[in-house]
Formats: sequence, C-alpha cells, structure tokens
Amino acid sequence: MRTAALALVVAPFLVACPNTSPDRVRLVASVDSVSLAVASGTLVNTLSGTFEVVIDVGDLASSDATITDPPSFELVAASDQGSIRKLDATPSGQAFPITVKSGQHVVISFTLTDQNTLDAATLGKACAGPVQITASLQDSLTADRPTAFESAAVSVTGCP
Repeated sequence: MRTAALALVVAPFLVACPNTSPDRVRLVASVDSVSLAVASGTLVNTLSGTFEVVIDVGDLASSDATITDPPSFELVAASDQGSIRKLDATPSGQAFPITVKSGQHVVISFTLTDQNTLDAATLGKACAGPVQITASLQDSLTADRPTAFESAAVSVTGCP
C-alpha cells in the first residue's frame, strides 16, 4: 500500500520532466548513406560516390538556420582521421542557400564530381582500410561558426 502511494506521488513528476537535450536548441548534422567506389583508368583513378547530409534544427532553436553555401567535405582514414583528399561534391536537386526551420529535418543528397582523382599514393590510402567523410558547414543559427560532422566508417569498393 505504501509503495503504491509513493508511486502515485512520484509518477506525475516523472511524466512532467522536460526533454532538455542540447540538440533541441541547435543544428545537428551528419553524413549518411555513403557509397564510394574507385574506377581505375589508364591515366588516372577516379573516386565516385554518393552520400546524404542530414540536417536537423531543434524544435527549441532560437531561430531558423540559413546555410548559404554547401558544406565542405574531406575523405579521411577512419583509424586516425588522417586526411586522404578533399572531396568535390554537388548537391542533387537542392540549391543553396537553404533555410531549415526550427523542428525541421532536411536530407540533401550529394554526388561526387569527376574531379575526385586519386594518384597512386592517395589510392593506396583510400583503399588501405575503412574511411569516413568529414564535413563542415556554416549556418546563421551559430552566427556562421563552423559545425563539424562526419559519416560512419565505410570501405571503398573497386580497390585493386
């Protein structure tokens, strides 16, 4: 009986506890759905692929987030975050600037351009083990301070 009474007194406080996650007041981004492949040519090796940038602005953010320019991207070794190559990627079906409203979830697809060539040393690094795409964007919600984010580790296909 005493336990039941205590549960009735405590239960309303547990239900009323607000979600105080810091993600509810800021922009959070990630790189998802990464697919990377190497095409070996007689003169040059090319890295091709696609990925998505997922952007969420918390429902308690003080304002919307305007992103004027596409994020910058870099291919890094997953083991030590060592730089392999800066990546040239274009958004598919999305023009910048974009505005992400408070509480909104946006997914932007990117495709690597044919400018992502790899010399022999860079190809060796890209194929040596799992890699990640690291990224950085600037938005109005953070007063244009860079927001860094990354993908999970993936393997490049088509390696020699």
